[in-house]
Amino acid sequence: MNLDCKHISVRVADIEATKDFYINKLGLTLLDEKHGFLAAKTGMIRISFFGGFAIADNEGEKHVGNTIAFSTSNIEDTRDELINKGVQLTTDITNANNYLKFISLKDPNGLVVSIAEYLIKDLLENRL
Repeated sequence: MNLDCKHISVRVADIEATKDFYINKLGLTLLDEKHGFLAAKTGMIRISFFGGFAIADNEGEKHVGNTIAFSTSNIEDTRDELINKGVQLTTDITNANNYLKFISLKDPNGLVVSIAEYLIKDLLENRL
């Protein structure tokens, strides 16, 4: 089996805040929008956001969830641009074993978003 990811679906509480965050602040391309729904594009991935869901309680507890991970060619510039747009980071630039450097933040629904600069290009493809 040779699987590839082309589409991610995410349930959110506030679709308008989600649109502002992903389209206006992160700069994803808006593909479609209807009442309680929007679709965005990043690279070759479509992300569908469905509104009207509750945000989980117990913020400090570990719990299952989703993370959307984006890549960037320059993590320092990306961090500075996001801070200038008023986005608060949950972690500053972190080096993960010299494989990537990343920052983390939360979207308006509490979903963890990571943005990484990959230091070793195409590592996964080289292992196959």
